[in-house]
Amino acid sequence: MMAAAQQHRKKRSLAIRKTDAMNHAERQNGTVLDQIWIQGDPTSFLRSPLAFEAVFQYYANGVVHKPPELCPSAFSAELEFWRVPTSYIGACCSDSVSPLERLLESSKEDKVDDTSFEKLRFGQFRRRMWTFLERPGSSMQAKVFELSSTMFVMISVLGLSFGTIPDFQVLEYVSSGNQTILLPNGTEIIQEDIEPIRIEHPIFVFTERVCIAFFTIEYLLRLFAAPRKLRFALKPLNLVDLLAIMPFYLELMLTLMGVDDKKLRDLRWAFLVVRILRVLRVIRIIKLGRFSSGLQTFGMTLQRSQKQLQMMTIVLLTGVVFFSTMIYFLEKDEKSSPFTSIPAAYWWCIVTMTTVGYGDVVPATTTLPITIIVDNFIKVAQEEQQTEQFKAELLAMEEQERQLQQEQEQRRLKFNQSQKEIIINNNRDENKGNEQNSGKQPLIFVSNA
Repeated sequence: MMAAAQQHRKKRSLAIRKTDAMNHAERQNGTVLDQIWIQGDPTSFLRSPLAFEAVFQYYANGVVHKPPELCPSAFSAELEFWRVPTSYIGACCSDSVSPLERLLESSKEDKVDDTSFEKLRFGQFRRRMWTFLERPGSSMQAKVFELSSTMFVMISVLGLSFGTIPDFQVLEYVSSGNQTILLPNGTEIIQEDIEPIRIEHPIFVFTERVCIAFFTIEYLLRLFAAPRKLRFALKPLNLVDLLAIMPFYLELMLTLMGVDDKKLRDLRWAFLVVRILRVLRVIRIIKLGRFSSGLQTFGMTLQRSQKQLQMMTIVLLTGVVFFSTMIYFLEKDEKSSPFTSIPAAYWWCIVTMTTVGYGDVVPATTTLPITIIVDNFIKVAQEEQQTEQFKAELLAMEEQERQLQQEQEQRRLKFNQSQKEIIINNNRDENKGNEQNSGKQPLIFVSNA
């Protein structure tokens, strides 16, 4: 190990100067080699040289590649010894680390060290606040706060859902415009048209404001206690927290600017924006992922299935576009056809390809007996499969017979060769005897048996 370290020492020092990814300031604790080269003393380790080659590559280009000769568990143990984060393992070698180890490593990287608060203003106070907010198991008070946050999320989502039920809504009469009425005596009267609309019950409005106030205070406290503000703000769960409260304040801003419900209906784009903002309120249900390990596991599953989901989406979109185009041109001249355009046929293709079969939109032209076709297709497919299996078995039998014939031919050739050697040896012995008896040159006979 010492020889390997001396061999790579000069290369490593050059690699560190050439790459920013290996800057010591970017690693909080540093690896084992960082501490060794800082001390400057020669050190020997009884570790695997193959694993050290991967460690050296990490210092050279910032990526870890697992040697194929190493066991995944042994390689993970070596990385743990050298304190090399498993998050730097290349995508081609990602299977060398188990999901549990990768999760533990990511949790270690996301964990904020207590020393990060030492040089900050109000460092001790912010450290205690960070522990209280981010580590529910640190105290009973932190656990109660976590349960309270979960309760507010549930109340907010339930209030948003039940607030749309007509029985829980109240009528509000708003002006929809003015109407001029001409009386028989020629007098004109301007009458205001009143339109009843349903709005959320004041209880749900009050509940929404209380929940928004709690979420706002919680987010601001987390942001204040975070030692790295930008890193905190860019985390997915913190982005969800911000998106959960933004719609309320944007809608409030439009109201303060004098854009009420009536003006919103006149300004269709603004009304659409407000509707989208109100829909975004439901995103706060994702806040439960902060407290639920099951939702976090589901998120990791979706993240690891990105390639499969992308492939499925591409296949689905390709089929939707192709069959929508085909059904549109097939039923273009039918008056009763619901497919007035290619995009109008998208929904029918989606529910058909996903085997939902909603049935609200169906073709108007004559259809074929699909059931019979499908049944015959299954039979033909089974027969074809049996034929292919029979051909494979026949080829296997022919291959075995050919190998048997080759073995028999080899045994026959070996037998003939051994017979020739026996005859040659017998002739040699006979010739030697005749030579001794008569003093003549021996004759050698070779039989072609």
